[in-house]
Amino acid sequence: LQKSTPHPFDIAKRLHRAFPVSMPADQNEYWSQGFCVLDVPPLRVLVLNSVTQYSDPKEAKRGCVTDEQLEALRDRLQSLERATFQVALMHHHPIQHEILGLGSDDLMKNGEHLISLLTEFGFHLAVHGHKPHPRIQYSAGGMNSLAVFASGSIAATTEKGLFTNTRNLFHIVDLDDQDLMGCGPHGVIHSWEFHLYKGWEPAIEKAAAIPAVTGF
Repeated sequence: LQKSTPHPFDIAKRLHRAFPVSMPADQNEYWSQGFCVLDVPPLRVLVLNSVTQYSDPKEAKRGCVTDEQLEALRDRLQSLERATFQVALMHHHPIQHEILGLGSDDLMKNGEHLISLLTEFGFHLAVHGHKPHPRIQYSAGGMNSLAVFASGSIAATTEKGLFTNTRNLFHIVDLDDQDLMGCGPHGVIHSWEFHLYKGWEPAIEKAAAIPAVTGF
């Protein structure tokens, strides 16, 4: 593959005809506006491109949601009825994640505004990658705070000795709309970790930095 190009997304568009989503209309929305909204009732998934500022290497590293993206996203969500479950997917972390010496200079630009917008429109969970260290935490906002899940990585390398603290992981999230003690929709996260020669096993917090079962 080319190492550089005036239009970096041309490479991504050739990865697979169903990348990053399968329907042509959703693909067009994603590449033109930097996001797409997928509705599969009762689930709504927002898929956000956090590297639209690819012409600036520093901005591409830290990730960014632009003012234009936020404005277009607000208009899109205002045109929709709220779904029972609403989940946002993105690459970069919208809230700080600097433990284990992972640094603080790659926090998503406008991440706080994105979190505020997702909270305003009733999203229940934001999932991100980028730093291959798993963690679930909550944004500011008390009872209305948004659960933010750093999923770790299913295929990261052992760069900087990170795997002395975690493992390759995958997760299955079960969502429930039963209103328990006034907390509204919530979820349970089941996690598996990979071991060489042994394959996938339920995650152990001491090894994977996340337990086999957690939730929000």
